[in-house]
Amino acid sequence: MLQSENVAGEQETLGLDLFGSFFGNEKKNRTKKLFPIFTKENKSMTSNNKGLAAAIQSLIKAILKALGKGGGDSSRTWHQHVVPYEGDWAVRREGNQRITSKHRKQSTAINKAKTIAKRHKADVIIHRENGEIRERISFSDG
Repeated sequence: MLQSENVAGEQETLGLDLFGSFFGNEKKNRTKKLFPIFTKENKSMTSNNKGLAAAIQSLIKAILKALGKGGGDSSRTWHQHVVPYEGDWAVRREGNQRITSKHRKQSTAINKAKTIAKRHKADVIIHRENGEIRERISFSDG
C-alpha cells in the first residue's frame, strides 16, 4: 500500500489490484486514465494496444532481418565446403567463419560434408589445397 495526498489535500491509501490498476478512495476515472488496459471493466487489450503490439512485433522482425536472423526468407544456404585448414581438412558451412568439423584426410571431410548436405538438400563444394574449387556435388531436388 502507498500513502498519497489527493487533490483536496486528504491522505489516501493506494494499492494495486489483481488487474494492475490502482485503487483507493479516489474516483475510478483516475484509474482508467492511468491504466486504460488493466481496469476491471476492460480485461482484454484495447485496439490501441493491439496496434502497439503489432508495431513492436514488426520492429523486432525488422531488427532480426537486419541481423541476418530473420524468419524463413533467409538467402543463407546449407552448402558445405571442404577446405584446407591448419594442415588438415575441414568442413565449413557456406557463409560461416567457424568450421563444422576438422579431419586429417580430405576423404573423411568429404564424407562428413556429404552427410550434412544430404540432410539439408544442399551442395558439397570440394576445394584443392590451393583453395580452388575442384568439384561440386549437388544433393538438391532441383
